[in-house]
Amino acid sequence: MTIPELQIFERAHPGDSVIVKTADRNIEGILVEVRFDRFLIACDKGIVTLRLSDALSIEHRTRPLDRTPEVESRVASGREAWQRRTQLVASIRREPQVWAEIRTGVLAEFAYLKSLSRTQRKAYLQQVGAEITEKIKRRFGISNIGFHYNMHGGSPTQFTDFGGLRAGMPNIPGQFQRDHIAMLSNRRAEVYFYQSNYHNLAQVVGAYHQDIPFVPWFRMGDTFVMINLDVVQGPWVRNGLVKQQTVECVEFDRDKLLAQPYNRGVEDPEKAIGIPYSLFLTPPVSVFQNLPGKLELDRQLSWDETTLATMRFIERFSLTAPLPPQIMENEIRSSKRQLFYS
Repeated sequence: MTIPELQIFERAHPGDSVIVKTADRNIEGILVEVRFDRFLIACDKGIVTLRLSDALSIEHRTRPLDRTPEVESRVASGREAWQRRTQLVASIRREPQVWAEIRTGVLAEFAYLKSLSRTQRKAYLQQVGAEITEKIKRRFGISNIGFHYNMHGGSPTQFTDFGGLRAGMPNIPGQFQRDHIAMLSNRRAEVYFYQSNYHNLAQVVGAYHQDIPFVPWFRMGDTFVMINLDVVQGPWVRNGLVKQQTVECVEFDRDKLLAQPYNRGVEDPEKAIGIPYSLFLTPPVSVFQNLPGKLELDRQLSWDETTLATMRFIERFSLTAPLPPQIMENEIRSSKRQLFYS
């Protein structure tokens, strides 16, 4: 995915009647959905999928085309995906600015880290992790955060296109136990995460990849997602959507999961969404990639420096990100109650 390719579609939205020009043909139809690597258009040949890079231009059709009920349903889904994609593109554009804002402070903390003993460094990172977690909880008005990595695949663009985190990955306790046979044979509908109520952010960010035990310099993943666990552990448990939960994962009732609106049209149970995008606190972010370049350093960072810099990035990114719609609604309702009772 490149942002210039997406810019072709910034003036057209799902549901618009358009003419898409490619190198060898023009396609007239209704724009159904735009993903990060392809787009879907309903035309006289049905719903056609084309690569995003093949689109040379897109123009609005003078007279709108008629839509079938199937196309209307696909367009509704495409509009939801459009909103997610717009948020992620804005997020990707924000990341360099966030790194620039924290650079001076992070470099000063690197100097402070060097003055500490190993034990003192670990204690300092734990302190920073606890403080950042509490700030994020207060900002989003929640009591427990789920921290998820893309250990078994997925990127910011893929999680956004999927509409959340799929339920069906092996759970993390099996990896901690090195029980890989049990892990690979596990077909329960699960999503794993670290819970902030049990794991310090420094422990989460500083963790080694559990699937690569003999190569200790691998991190857990390069995509990081923060989840509102209050909904998962409250209403979802009471209505039976969640069968059981542990410190590191949640297992869903697969039949009830497939009946959720965010799994509309999912035919393969293994591809069902467990945690919908609406429960992400922010769009997914890339972590651990080219930190020396982002901090304008001509050397590699130590493990602890990488952990600290990443935590500071997560802090700044989270505290300055737009609030998700459901959090905004909660704040509005809360402020109305305060005005009523004051």
